[in-house]
Amino acid sequence: MSKFWHGFGIAFQIFTLVNNLIYYFVISMKIHNQNFSRFQFLSFLIKLYLEK
Repeated sequence: MSKFWHGFGIAFQIFTLVNNLIYYFVISMKIHNQNFSRFQFLSFLIKLYLEK
């Protein structure tokens, strides 16, 4: 049973990671379309990371 939960935890972590990557990709596309600077995008990512 504990093996199942361990596997579930890993799967959930992978899912969260993929979800975040897609989310960041979508945001970066929006930012790219609006011609934001790369510095603004980086500071935005850092802010998101610190809020977690």
